[in-house]
Amino acid sequence: MAPAKKKKTPIKAKEKRIAAKITSKSKAMSKMITSDKEALLANRKAQWDIYKKLQKQVNGAWKKLKTDIQNNEDPQILLQDRTQLLLLLGECNYMTLECSRLASKAKK
Repeated sequence: MAPAKKKKTPIKAKEKRIAAKITSKSKAMSKMITSDKEALLANRKAQWDIYKKLQKQVNGAWKKLKTDIQNNEDPQILLQDRTQLLLLLGECNYMTLECSRLASKAKK
C-alpha cells in the first residue's frame, strides 16, 4: 500500500489568504501613489502661481523705484522702495529654489 498523501488544503488556503492581503495592500498603495502624484502636481502648480504673482509684484516695485528716482523723491522714500524691492526679490529667489527642488524631485 502506498503511504497516504498529506492534505495540502490548509496551506493552499493560507497562501490564498496571504495573496488576498498582498493584493489588497498593493491596490491601496496604488491609490495612495495616485493621490500623492495628484498632491505633488497641485503643489507644484500652486507654487508656480505664487512665483508668477511675486514676479509681477517685483516688476511693479522696480517700476516704482525707477520713477521715484527719476522724480528725485526724498531719500527716505527711495530707501523704502529699495527695501520693498529687495524683500520681494528674496521671496522670489526662495520660490525659484523651491520650484527647482520640486522639479528635480519629481524626475527621480
